[in-house]
Amino acid sequence: MKHFIVFCFFFLLCFSIAEAQTFADIPGPENVLLVYKQPSGPTDTLGRVSDSVMNYYQNARNIPASNILGLDNLVNATIYDSVSQTEHYIKLTQSGEIIKDTNNQYTWSPTIHSWIYFNEKIVKPIRSHLLNTYVNGTQLKDIIRFIVLCKGVPYRIEARKESGDGCRNNVPIDGLLNIIGETFNDEDAILDFYYPTTFSQFQFAYTLPNPYFNADPSYNMAHHFLPNSYSAQITDQSTINFLNRNSITISYLVSHLDGFSYEDITGMIDRSIDALHADGYDWLIDADPTPDGGGSVMIAQASATENSLSNLGFHNYKFDYLTDTILVNYYKPIMSYSSNGTHTTLGGYSAPRYFEPDYIQSQLEFEYAPGAVFNTAESFNATTIGSSNPIPRRDGQGQIPEFFLMGGTVGVGHAYEPKPENMVKDYIMIPAYQLGYSFIEAAYLGMPNLTTENVVVGDPLCTIVWGKQTLPDSIVFESTNLIAGELNITGNAAIINNGAALRFKHNGFITGEGYLISQDREYTLETTNWNKSVFKSKYDNHPMIIWAPYPGEEIANTY
Repeated sequence: MKHFIVFCFFFLLCFSIAEAQTFADIPGPENVLLVYKQPSGPTDTLGRVSDSVMNYYQNARNIPASNILGLDNLVNATIYDSVSQTEHYIKLTQSGEIIKDTNNQYTWSPTIHSWIYFNEKIVKPIRSHLLNTYVNGTQLKDIIRFIVLCKGVPYRIEARKESGDGCRNNVPIDGLLNIIGETFNDEDAILDFYYPTTFSQFQFAYTLPNPYFNADPSYNMAHHFLPNSYSAQITDQSTINFLNRNSITISYLVSHLDGFSYEDITGMIDRSIDALHADGYDWLIDADPTPDGGGSVMIAQASATENSLSNLGFHNYKFDYLTDTILVNYYKPIMSYSSNGTHTTLGGYSAPRYFEPDYIQSQLEFEYAPGAVFNTAESFNATTIGSSNPIPRRDGQGQIPEFFLMGGTVGVGHAYEPKPENMVKDYIMIPAYQLGYSFIEAAYLGMPNLTTENVVVGDPLCTIVWGKQTLPDSIVFESTNLIAGELNITGNAAIINNGAALRFKHNGFITGEGYLISQDREYTLETTNWNKSVFKSKYDNHPMIIWAPYPGEEIANTY
């Protein structure tokens, strides 16, 4: 039976103190701080894997040596709190993913000891590296845009008994590292965000808005992230009262290079690099009109994303949100998998769940395009980002590393209950990603808050199109290239390899003027607007391809 649902959809906008466009170029390897766990000894298998992931990514993306930080003290430890004058034993559990206070693991009452561990062993080393490293006279803190944590670096804190809600004492560390700039003047400032009380379900202690959320609503591509460039007003009075502040600034974007195995992670990295030449894919959202949880959040996501892409001139999507059918395969590669996950039912709200907990592995049969992103309406789809044997699950839900195991590339998930309205918004993330923002920028553009338990996993430099950016002279184009933004080539030549395709879409064109040099006769040029694109011409009896303000002086000789 079809269910037609009509609803009003509002974009949730945090109030930005300053919406200045950065006009920054697309991020590069110099903008990544790569953090890994140094092996603590010859038997530290996790440390060796972390070191290997760091090396693989550094070589794959040419990360400068100045941007590499090894954490050399990620071991179980007794932590002293000078305020309460107590000691607690902090243990790294779930294959090193969780900073767990073992004294509190069976009680609902949190203490700050696990946060102190996080501050001493993760925050302070990162802070010190950012403040004390200089590159050509510039402090690294002003160069870095993204902090990337390799497998082996914990991703969440448990200050008390584990539960579905974090209550701002059990938290993923991403939101705290997002605001690490708070510590530049006070090295213990992160501890001010610890909340000493638990709440009933869905009663959050405080909420920090994401200043980067929906920063580019018109998609003019002038908002590539820069550190400390985006601030937001805090409007929630309980947050203002607790933190004694009314604004927040985001310092860096944070992601994880993690998965079940070293091979899974290197596969993610390889696919991230290949993603720039992804071709022949569709975006897919399978929204169930009758889920057993989450309400109509995915219907809203699908409908709004469809409108966004269509308005931008993109129609490569399959969004099923009106029929009570379930998609488990598709006739072409997909660039996104979004659904209700294990909340999906077939036959009505009271029908049994259609998907098994391991549905990503056992029931989905999709081919994922390089760069494919995961985002489901499952509250606990990031209960783990890399632990297995067995896979930790809450409420029998799918887990983000299963997507990477099956060929996915990047994803966003929830370490704790986020509430449906705080999911990363596909209707912002997908268009931003399609137009040339890097994956991590697109994910954070779609993230309403920094304290809604979201976790971002994948290569932050992953892009699927040529967006607005500056390229070196004699840049070589190979394979398929979707160009969705303005390319400024510093010289007057670009090279097209044999078999390459340049597909200009949306605002895609090459600014200035120059020559496109083809290595052979097999190449493809596609455009939807010849007024700002390349064209073939004949000059002095020499066939060539040029780019210039159209129609240009050689209009009479075009053929």
